[in-house]
Amino acid sequence: MRILLDECLGAPTRAALVELGADVQWIGDVCPGMSDPEVLALSVSDRRLIITTDLHFGRLVFEGGQPYWGVLVVREGSAIGAEKSAVVSRIVAAEGDELIGAFSTYIRGVLRIRRPGLPRRDVEM
Repeated sequence: MRILLDECLGAPTRAALVELGADVQWIGDVCPGMSDPEVLALSVSDRRLIITTDLHFGRLVFEGGQPYWGVLVVREGSAIGAEKSAVVSRIVAAEGDELIGAFSTYIRGVLRIRRPGLPRRDVEM
């Protein structure tokens, strides 16, 4: 799986994803300070799933109509510290392919996967 990890998630999350065999690029390495619209555009051109804690991506996609390859938002407070890396790793391992083409949100143990034109699917994690 090809992943674009937002700056708000760091080395522990990257390491956990690489351990799963994912091809991970971290925005902190690619272009620190890159704007969210630029991150979305990069994910589409590189065909990478964005993993972030930034809710602004939802506004860009749903209100702004920006194209996306796949977005996973791990809501702040749903997982803290090392737990966040474990949660992201668990989600990618269990639902990886389902995240492509979807806008997904993890909040307090539930992964919500939204695909255009389909009903939302909630997965207990």
